[in-house]
Amino acid sequence: MPSYGYTVVRFISNNPGVWLMQCQQEMQSTVGMMMVWNEAPEHHPPLPPGFNVCVDYEWTAEQFQAYLQSNLQRI
Repeated sequence: MPSYGYTVVRFISNNPGVWLMQCQQEMQSTVGMMMVWNEAPEHHPPLPPGFNVCVDYEWTAEQFQAYLQSNLQRI
């Protein structure tokens, strides 16, 4: 693949879940040569009760700094 190029991949998948695809060289993985495939999310099993989920990040910079300061004081 050339620099700043792209590749189109087409494959048949039949195993619902969240899968990581990454380059096998560690240095390349750390600079973003990896991705997550979300295969058939409508067929995922339900999450366990109380399981943490990701949400939109809605803090302002000031709120984030206040959070950091309050948690640094605990250490």
